[in-house]
Amino acid sequence: ALNHGDLLWVKELIERDLGAHQVDSADLDDEDEPPVPDEGAAKGPSPTRLMRARRLRLIFNILLTTGLRLDELARARATDMFATQVGNTGDSEFLLRVVGKGKKVRTVFISNMTHQLMTDHHRDVEQQIIDAEGQSSPRLLAFRIERPLIASLVPSPAGGSPSVIKKSQSVAIGSQGLYKTLKAFFRTQANRSIKRVLHQTTLIKGQQKLAGAAADAESFARLGLQLNHLQLDLQMWQRRTRMSTHWLRHTFASEALRTNPSDTGLKLTQQLLGHASITTTAKYVKQDESSKIKAAKLIFPEGI
Repeated sequence: ALNHGDLLWVKELIERDLGAHQVDSADLDDEDEPPVPDEGAAKGPSPTRLMRARRLRLIFNILLTTGLRLDELARARATDMFATQVGNTGDSEFLLRVVGKGKKVRTVFISNMTHQLMTDHHRDVEQQIIDAEGQSSPRLLAFRIERPLIASLVPSPAGGSPSVIKKSQSVAIGSQGLYKTLKAFFRTQANRSIKRVLHQTTLIKGQQKLAGAAADAESFARLGLQLNHLQLDLQMWQRRTRMSTHWLRHTFASEALRTNPSDTGLKLTQQLLGHASITTTAKYVKQDESSKIKAAKLIFPEGI
């Protein structure tokens, strides 16, 4: 599961408009789109890069707040969403009808914020199709009928002229496209930090070697401590390269159980995740160190 630091890292990257990551074209499926070149911060983000950043934020918010499986998100349609009133406040929220494993139907909560992110994403998709094909585009009509929650984005070339549209009228991004989009995001961003850490490690090792030759024990020890910290950083970034869509589902499950620690919470989490057996849900139960410390403090807090 993603920890608090991981979530802050992802949020910061998206807010800095770094969602438009570069991916080797050989790693893309036919249903995924080619990467957008990194134009550098000085030139400012391109419209396509901003659209991809908005889509990425939507994907993260849906997966982290619903626990949907990858294929469930790929099949989800806006037409499967309906408004509902929560409590006596009169405020409306949204529920999404999901068909999970074994054709088991459940509903998941969609916040107003996530619904707005979806609306913004759909506006982006329509605008790109209109720019490329015009208002009479068959793909535009197909999108307005199909309304996938997450859609492909066709990037414009550097010159700004409309790009070539794929022949398929469907603009829904498949499960492989979703997986590769998030996997490439995690891998590319983490690898940038890995290169930085390795470069710093090389420099400090050189400095430590000089300190050893000069018999400077204090500097040698200080540099050794820095190397230990860099090794921990390296392990963290290497771990982040392995993150995938299922990690987000696991994060949702862990948070649902943490905020609802009773047996009722376990049953509720089972329903939210769409598990056929509560035994499967129980595998997600894992307390972090802070929870253990808080629990331990309640046992004979004053001693004897």
